[in-house]
Amino acid sequence: MPTFIDSAPIIDDSPALRGRMQRDGHLFVSGLLPAEELEALRLRFLTIARDAGWVQADVPLEDAIADQ
Repeated sequence: MPTFIDSAPIIDDSPALRGRMQRDGHLFVSGLLPAEELEALRLRFLTIARDAGWVQADVPLEDAIADQ
């Protein structure tokens, strides 16, 4: 998996952000969203995935083990 370059240090530099977006095709900004909210969203998504049969139901949901 590729390493993401953190764009947080240049968050106030629009030209630099634009250049990085054009170069990399994405921006990674650490700390942009609250971690607690992201974890809650992750668990909501995993619940939907488990109910659809995509995630194993017999292991802790947080482990996010794909069902085969």
